[in-house]
Amino acid sequence: MIVLVVIFSPICEELIFRGIFFSYASTNQYNHRNYQMIAVVINSLIFASVHVDANWEPYYTLMGSILGITYLLAKRDIRMNILVHMGTNLAVFALAAMS
Repeated sequence: MIVLVVIFSPICEELIFRGIFFSYASTNQYNHRNYQMIAVVINSLIFASVHVDANWEPYYTLMGSILGITYLLAKRDIRMNILVHMGTNLAVFALAAMS
């Protein structure tokens, strides 16, 4: 379970949500700062929508925003996002295990 949550899921999710989505949303025609912020908001809402069942969790929207901004600040280096995502999932997994 820990391998799935901490390693496999962050890699797959980052390749899909930041890699594929932002490769389109951050092309030269959309390279303006306003478009990038709109892309971060849309991306975070999509990210959150696939992580919830019936209840909307603001945590996932916030995490999607943080990961979107991280991707832009890291100059589209997906490895940084994967590490941040893995660290976050590990922390949540560890907190859940301790409760």
